[in-house]
Amino acid sequence: MNKALITIPLVYTLCACSNQAAYNTMQENLKEQCRRQPPAQQERCLEEIQDDYEEYRRQREEVLGD
Repeated sequence: MNKALITIPLVYTLCACSNQAAYNTMQENLKEQCRRQPPAQQERCLEEIQDDYEEYRRQREEVLGD
């Protein structure tokens, strides 16, 4: 039972890190797409990208009801 008490939080932590890493990768890809646009559109495109993972996670939980 002690292993379960250690393993379960560890699994949730690893999943959270994986989710955040995937989110960060996606954000970097979006930024790169913005940089490929004409200069007049780059700034607006970059402003539309949400950088804060915690804010994204909170909004996602609200929508999904988690």
